[in-house]
Amino acid sequence: MTAADGPSALYCCFARINCWRGKREEHAVVNKPVPNLEQYLAARHPTQFGAVSLASIASENSAMLRELETLDPVKAACTFAGLLTEPELQSNCLRLEAIVHLSLAYCRGERKPTPKLASRLFTAVGEGICGRAEDPAEDVFVTSIATLRGNFRVLEGIWEGAGFFLQRIVNVVERMPRDRG
Repeated sequence: MTAADGPSALYCCFARINCWRGKREEHAVVNKPVPNLEQYLAARHPTQFGAVSLASIASENSAMLRELETLDPVKAACTFAGLLTEPELQSNCLRLEAIVHLSLAYCRGERKPTPKLASRLFTAVGEGICGRAEDPAEDVFVTSIATLRGNFRVLEGIWEGAGFFLQRIVNVVERMPRDRG
């Protein structure tokens, strides 16, 4: 086998170490050809790299979309965006953000969402790809960012360490020279 054979001709070989009861066993495994990058990415779960299309979420919830069409887009989006401020729903951030985006994309009516419809939509979207991508919150719900203008609270959502990184960006921006032109 040569490099000219390409990546799919290479075979996967690895050693597994079994530490059960202090035993050390190594197993060489030669199995499937390693796929090329395109094949690998196509086979991964859609949320593996954070790419979940709105169309895929919509296709899983076509019945709910018909109900969404009768709602006012801003009222529906605000209803679900407001739920993002509930600490108990931090783990459901992806689902709620998806519903906000669905509301803005598909709502065409003038009605405001009822609690019963909001509950059904929350449950339906949670049974699909968004629900499978959810995991328990691993960081604080609210963090504080210090600026020259005072402190500001930031809702972290599902971004791990969001406050830390945002603080760094704010620090850089505040130290940038001001254009006096």
